[in-house]
Amino acid sequence: MRIVLATSSKGMGENGRIATEVKNLGHEFLLLDLKYLNYSILDSELKLEGYEPQPDDIIIIRAVFKYLHAIVALMSYFHSTGIKVFDNHLLEHKYSITK
Repeated sequence: MRIVLATSSKGMGENGRIATEVKNLGHEFLLLDLKYLNYSILDSELKLEGYEPQPDDIIIIRAVFKYLHAIVALMSYFHSTGIKVFDNHLLEHKYSITK
C-alpha cells in the first residue's frame, strides 16, 4: 500500500513525522506538493506530474485551504476512480476539513 500525502504546506514538520510512521508500518510514502501541481487530461484521464495512481493508494488531504476549490475537483476525480481519499468530509461539504 502507498500513502500519498497531498498538501500545499510541504514544509510542515508534521509531514516528516507522518512519512516516518508510514514507512515504519511498512508502506510506501509519497508527498504531493499541491502548490506546484501540473496536470493534463489525456484520453479522458487526469494525469498529474509526479503521481501515477496505484489501485491500493490512499490519499490524505492536509493544509489545502488556499487551493480548496481545485483540490475538491481533483479529489472528486480520484474518488470516482476508486482511489481511497481520506479528507475528513471535504468532498461531502466542499468547504471545510473537520478535525
